[in-house]
Amino acid sequence: MDPELGRVVGKKGSENSIIYYNGSYFENHITVLSPTSVEDKVYAVCESIILSDIVIISTKRVDKYLAEALLACSIAKKETVLTNDNDISDLVKGTPLSDSKVVKSESLPSVIASSKPAESGPEARIDIDKAFAVKGVGTVLLGIVTSGKVSVHDKLILSSSGKEVMIRSIQSNDIDIESAEVNTRVGLAVKGVEADQVEKGDVLSSKRLVPCRAITAKVDTIKINEEEILRGKAYMFVSNFSYTTAYVDSFENGHISLRLDKPLSVEVGDSIMLTRVTMPRIFCYGTVLATDHSHP
Repeated sequence: MDPELGRVVGKKGSENSIIYYNGSYFENHITVLSPTSVEDKVYAVCESIILSDIVIISTKRVDKYLAEALLACSIAKKETVLTNDNDISDLVKGTPLSDSKVVKSESLPSVIASSKPAESGPEARIDIDKAFAVKGVGTVLLGIVTSGKVSVHDKLILSSSGKEVMIRSIQSNDIDIESAEVNTRVGLAVKGVEADQVEKGDVLSSKRLVPCRAITAKVDTIKINEEEILRGKAYMFVSNFSYTTAYVDSFENGHISLRLDKPLSVEVGDSIMLTRVTMPRIFCYGTVLATDHSHP
């Protein structure tokens, strides 16, 4: 998203390869994820698309990065809204985005607030993108509630270490709240873990999500500049706030098996993206069908 569009929606918040803009429209709280660089941080583009219910694409610059974003949203089958800066109807004609809304930037808050949120499971899960210590408060974790609900005094399990973490307080949009529903951007003051023991991509959940070293997924790939996906090929693997190099074990009939270079907090049902060096870099989107913890 164009940072200017983020400012239309809300106030600039934290930044960690993604800039967060937090706002509200009537009683709807809105969080916008905007990659700091589409040129250098393709993983941040993937994270933003995966974690969003609706994707806003600025048409101010009609270039290869716009084309890449359009293709990525097409294979991800995400609800997509285009700004009216330039007419790109020829680019989206005959694609899943051909019926996308085209709006003025000032209309974005109402469009985002009216979007239908994705279905959520009952178990609490918060994907963490930043951890730091605050004097007089202790460890603070920033993240997004990606499933269920989190409340003050909940005891959750950190994926990387298995440590039990108690939620001391919750903030959203700089306001103290007692609980947070799915899709809420939260700041959690916690007890039971130090800030340097938490990394981007860690997960807090009701039941421990043990990091895995291999996954199988059902995927769709783009048909432009299509390449042969062979055993042993390496790609960048992205899922929520996690990314690493992944090696292909097998690919057949839209099912891919991947070995991950490092263990990641990924579970069945999570969305993934694969990127390559050549444009369009984002070429594959899918859903995890199985995880494997036995690989060395």
